[in-house]
Amino acid sequence: MKKLSKSLLLGCLLGLSAAAFAAPEVDFVKNGVTVWKVAVPNSNVVGFQAQTIINHPINRVAEALADTDSANEWLPRIGNIKTLDKDNAANRVDLYMVIDMPFPLNDRELYVTSQAKRDAKGDLWISNDLMKNPPKANPDMVQITEYKGGWKLEKVGNSKTKVTLTGHADPAGAIPTFISNLFATQQPYEMMVNLKKQSDKARYKDGKVDF
Repeated sequence: MKKLSKSLLLGCLLGLSAAAFAAPEVDFVKNGVTVWKVAVPNSNVVGFQAQTIINHPINRVAEALADTDSANEWLPRIGNIKTLDKDNAANRVDLYMVIDMPFPLNDRELYVTSQAKRDAKGDLWISNDLMKNPPKANPDMVQITEYKGGWKLEKVGNSKTKVTLTGHADPAGAIPTFISNLFATQQPYEMMVNLKKQSDKARYKDGKVDF
């Protein structure tokens, strides 16, 4: 059985709590995925909301998220993921990840604390925040210091799950704002499309997760 805490890392590329959203604006709709731009107070980098329907039960989608050993099959631009600490009883995990950037940009590193819970309806929530007191930045990378977000999985039928990903992260360093904003909406789209395909794989059909 895969522990729910393992699924937490997959919302960690970008993040923004629903409470921080201000006037979402649809950026595009493509292949069943809707992506919104979200203005973030005191930041020139936009946040996002992405949403789609996956034609599988919620536990099957959750198991695909929980399979961290196969994360490189569908997560875009992730060079490394490492679990630093976890509390299975609290469904909480501290994670370190490296985001690959094209030459000549430095790769980004991100330290995140994620926590999951189920509500009374059985919907799954995964919140992600910067880890408190992260290690000193790697001199060969740029450490992301502005980040918040998460996932929501909602049962909308016996074999349908609405998946919502929200996020905001300033990649920092020498990246023009317009480039950051381009990736801010393209990357969640890729994640949704890839998660659909990942959930189709037969190894997730039993939906074996603990949460």
